[in-house]
Amino acid sequence: MFSEEELERIKEIIALFNSGADSKNNTDRHEKAVTSKNTVPKSNLNPAEILVLAGLLSGVLEVSSISVERDQLVIVSLVGSLRRPTQMEKIMNQIGKCSFEEVIQAILKNLK
Repeated sequence: MFSEEELERIKEIIALFNSGADSKNNTDRHEKAVTSKNTVPKSNLNPAEILVLAGLLSGVLEVSSISVERDQLVIVSLVGSLRRPTQMEKIMNQIGKCSFEEVIQAILKNLK
């Protein structure tokens, strides 16, 4: 679902969120999290929060709406799909932009 590059970026950002209130150690903790490629930083985030962060960072999720209620409750609606277009769908989208004549000519040219 996520590329290696996206996973590394997600790990770095999670490490920043979990570095705590200790501002002196924030840089050290971030550097340790970034340099240790094979270890996942310890997380204070629950799995749902991690998935939302990953979805937002990778572009799978987008903010649909934000509402603030009278009692200062903030509601953020996210929209997205985990489904990725297949190679055939990408090709058909390209063909769909061509005229019927161009498609027929391309087919006939490839038959020869």
